Amino acid sequence: MTDLLRDLRYALRSALRRPGWSALVVLTLAVGIGASTAIFTVVDGVLLEPLPYDEPDELLRVYGRFDPESGFDFPTFDLSGPELVDYRRDARTVEDVAAFRIGGVTVTAPGVDPERIQAGVVTSNLLRLLRVEPILGRGFSEEEGRPGGASVALVSHGLWLERYSGEDVLGRTIEISGRDHAIVGVLPRHLDFPDPKVRLWLPLQIDEANPGSRQGHGLSAVARIAPGSDLEAVRSELEVMMASWKQRFPEIHTGHYLIVVPLLEDLVGAARPALSILLACSVLVLLIVCANVASLMLARSEDRGRDVALRAALGAGRSRLLRHLVLDGLVLAICGGALGVLLSQIVVAALLRAHAGSIPRAHQIGADASVLLFAVAATVATALLFSLAPAFQLGAAPQRRLIESTRGGTESVRRVLLRRVLVAAETALCFVLVLGAGLLVRSFRELMAVDPGFRTEGLLLANVSLASAEYPEAEQVTAFARRLAERADALPAADSASVSGYTPLYSSFGVWDFELEGKSERVDSDWAYNARFAAVDHGYLETLGVPLLGGRSFTAADRAGAEPVAMVNAEFVRRFLPRDEPLEKRIRVATPDDANPWARIVGVVGDERSQGLDEEAPPVYYFVFDQTSQTLRQPLRYLTVAIRTGRDPSALVGPLRAGLAELDPRLPLIQPQTMSETIANSTGRQRFTTVLLELFAVVALALGASGIHGVLACSVARRTRELGIRSTLGALPRELLELVLAQGLAPVLVGLAAGAVASIYLSRYVSSLLFGVTATDPWTWAAVVGLLLLVALLACVAPARRAMRLDPVEALRDG
Repeated sequence: MTDLLRDLRYALRSALRRPGWSALVVLTLAVGIGASTAIFTVVDGVLLEPLPYDEPDELLRVYGRFDPESGFDFPTFDLSGPELVDYRRDARTVEDVAAFRIGGVTVTAPGVDPERIQAGVVTSNLLRLLRVEPILGRGFSEEEGRPGGASVALVSHGLWLERYSGEDVLGRTIEISGRDHAIVGVLPRHLDFPDPKVRLWLPLQIDEANPGSRQGHGLSAVARIAPGSDLEAVRSELEVMMASWKQRFPEIHTGHYLIVVPLLEDLVGAARPALSILLACSVLVLLIVCANVASLMLARSEDRGRDVALRAALGAGRSRLLRHLVLDGLVLAICGGALGVLLSQIVVAALLRAHAGSIPRAHQIGADASVLLFAVAATVATALLFSLAPAFQLGAAPQRRLIESTRGGTESVRRVLLRRVLVAAETALCFVLVLGAGLLVRSFRELMAVDPGFRTEGLLLANVSLASAEYPEAEQVTAFARRLAERADALPAADSASVSGYTPLYSSFGVWDFELEGKSERVDSDWAYNARFAAVDHGYLETLGVPLLGGRSFTAADRAGAEPVAMVNAEFVRRFLPRDEPLEKRIRVATPDDANPWARIVGVVGDERSQGLDEEAPPVYYFVFDQTSQTLRQPLRYLTVAIRTGRDPSALVGPLRAGLAELDPRLPLIQPQTMSETIANSTGRQRFTTVLLELFAVVALALGASGIHGVLACSVARRTRELGIRSTLGALPRELLELVLAQGLAPVLVGLAAGAVASIYLSRYVSSLLFGVTATDPWTWAAVVGLLLLVALLACVAPARRAMRLDPVEALRDG
């Protein structure tokens, strides 16, 4: 212990003796440890942190799946009421099954502006299934979960503090979408299901004796594995159950069945590939840091070679010398690790501010014991790794090390080889990182260059939701939509305005079965007759800038009571009417009673990428908003108003909100945003991954360049006498330049080759994140190779110029 403390004090004095060099090492380590710790903090909160419920591994998400055999192609879909009831009744491997929906509701109160908040409409057994108890009051009773049950509500912990200041709210009422609800409980802070944004819970009332149509899918479901069972048993039972359903309901359950997914995997599965790749990239940055610091430590150990050799000659054993080197590295690593942890939390805070909406379970992200343990492990591992380089020199005999450390000694083959290996390793790791960043940047540019099918500039979109209690009749809904469109169109800066029942890239179209007159029977080779549906007012598609390809658009004459008309997009024609003239064909929404009227197709429009820029445009058919009481026999109460302007569209939010308040002061303006903001939100996850990998690539390039420069500068300094002799014997400055450049670039070329091989192997992992570009894109590969060669060449310039300018006499004297 005495020797250990003595060596530790010596390591501290050595670090303080050269503060500039020590600061450089500490900062380099802080960058690597900070980057890896920051990404691990995100990964830990999203992927590794268990769900905040009792025995969370038993929780399952239940989905319906539609294979192409069914006529649909949906890997996951909501359940119908009968499917939920049947599965809950017949399953033996699950303890219980609960259902929920998520949607917005309008909360109003006297003297307070109306507020649109997220609500979870849940079955009465959901809290019991999650094993969550309210901190005040109670959960929903079974009677409240049946049709005709009392209007009650549960409030979130956050809403309780915000609106009621933590007071006793039991028995109070809250007006939700025009109807009073009694508050029966307050939920705990940690409850983040079904979504962290949900602030109100309302009872989902299901009549188990008459749960509705088996084809009406609108329920999300979650289950808990029964005691003594497991996931495989649940899936096996489902296979048997689905076979039975297919026999009982062949028209519905051919190609359609239920699946289960662990709840945590369902919540974070889409983000797992990107986060796993980012964590791997942060480890690569850490390895580059280790190689860089190893080069610095190697140069320093050579400066202290005589001291190490004397210690060995005086009897210091290999283990003592190795301990001394490790302690030297550990002291620096601890300082770098502490600074890295601080930097990581700054980075994580910045990421959450900028990209929280793109990260699932973002509220769970933060420093905890796991993060600190990772930082400690990374610090110790880093210290051991970069201490290995100078430790290789301990194999030489003391006499040899004394000779190599004396004036005029030349570099050993071992040192030269070690330096070149470090440069090659840095280059290979840089290649992998920079190539990944280049591919993602290229992919993101391809994504942003996609034509969404409408003009994005100068477009403002906002939503309004009408409560059925306040607007029960279809005529009231259409009249309000007309007044809202007129009020928006009258705004001074508005060029045009209209309303619809959907928002591009924000609220998706519904998928509705339809019939084409004279083509209602499909053969096996045909697509099933189902497509996306939208109800739009006249002028809406023109306001968006969706091009008209044939026929005519909706006009003011297409009102309620007039002949129903429809429009379809180009993908609809390609899929369902490839050999027919679509105009004058008639279409209607399919129902079991065939009671919906036929609508005549009067126009064909271009394709909208309505679900996301990275998804192909679906087939869509459009009905007139005013005619939905005829074509659908039900009103659509969720309205989108679109305004086109030649000015800044965000400046229209205030006037539009004021106009809405004049029409109905109880209605809030929901999610007003420009189309540019909508596109940015829809591409948030891709942007998050791309930005982080770009940062890693820049750090890797900077570290790689400094490493190559440092190694080559050290080599030139060590070989001053040799270069002087070459110059004395007639070597020209150009020849010295070529010698230094060749020695500097040779390990870089080896590293590029190794990095290329590794990248080809790893390309399958990054392919899932790419859009419009392959992992072997030749242009990106060529650009990365050229960039790394340029960086390496620039890093070699200063040492090479120094070699060219050597005075032979001075070189011989100094060498």
